Amino acid sequence: MRSLYAASMTRAFAINTTGPALIAKHMLPRLPRERRAVFAVLSAGGGSNWR
Repeated sequence: MRSLYAASMTRAFAINTTGPALIAKHMLPRLPRERRAVFAVLSAGGGSNWR
């Protein structure tokens, strides 16, 4: 917990949530509508800097 800082958490949250949301925003209109399409976002805790 000593290395837990609000700025680090805010930056990680922005990268891990805003980034995929913006990618989805621009990719979803390009997915085919005539058949099923899937947009998936994967995440891993390995890069977390407050562990």
